[in-house]
Amino acid sequence: MIWKHLVRIVLGMVFCVSAILKLISIEDFELYVFSLGLSGFDFSSILSRLLVGIELLVGVLFVTRIWFRAASWTYALMLGGFSAFLLWRIFIGDTESCHCLGELIDMDPKASLLKNAVSCIALAFVWKTPSRNLNVKTIWIFPAYIVILAVIFIILPPDAYLRIGRTPNDVVQERLDEVVEESGLDDGRKVVCFFSSKCEFCRNTMVKLTGIINRHGLSEEDIYFFFMKTTKEDTDIMPFFDEFADGKRFPYTVLHHKVFLPVTDGSMPVILAIEDGRLLKEYDYITLDESEISEFLNKNE
Repeated sequence: MIWKHLVRIVLGMVFCVSAILKLISIEDFELYVFSLGLSGFDFSSILSRLLVGIELLVGVLFVTRIWFRAASWTYALMLGGFSAFLLWRIFIGDTESCHCLGELIDMDPKASLLKNAVSCIALAFVWKTPSRNLNVKTIWIFPAYIVILAVIFIILPPDAYLRIGRTPNDVVQERLDEVVEESGLDDGRKVVCFFSSKCEFCRNTMVKLTGIINRHGLSEEDIYFFFMKTTKEDTDIMPFFDEFADGKRFPYTVLHHKVFLPVTDGSMPVILAIEDGRLLKEYDYITLDESEISEFLNKNE
């Protein structure tokens, strides 16, 4: 009997730890969900937090044995769903981290599937464990869970919430005009990005932008990049595209930091919607709007 209790608690702790590790790197997890192309970024952002919340609740119910029967079925369904997803990723040849344990513990689909198989065996071992019913001593768990879920959305809010009232205005127009004219970007509609290959936010924005391109079938030729050069290695942009842009190739120019920084006033990343050389709107990682970007570029067709 003691072994069943230990296995049950370990199973619950695995879900709790998995949820906490995803929260620590929630931006990476929401980008991964978005990269699957099943929904828009804003919905993916909310869905990723809800998945973490459900995972945390199931883990807590396992540890406390409250409503264990319902928690067991939920655990089994989640393992089954995740395992089917992992099999699909393996089938298409994906070897990237599936973010099952966040960014701190890198697990490819095969390793994650093995973890799920062990969890399934352990779940079968504790399946008939009797549940604890709600009573005066255990009723606290659900108000506590609601508070925790609310805190997740307050402390780590989706970008849709953060965009409210936020209008980036970092670009120095005079310097921008010079760079746009010299680069021949003063004809037609373009999305122009000012990135550094060393900037973490630029990398995340590249993943986000690539997801938008894939989801809406946008042309890579309509998106132009300026990269800041600080070292000799900064001139080789291909590894950046390979890792964060799904191997896509975009037109780009590498600018010396003395030219780059006066344009963006030191801010990165900066994404601009430009028509015939005129700046229409400026975005950053938070305010990058999927529907606006897709609508803007689709007018080129």
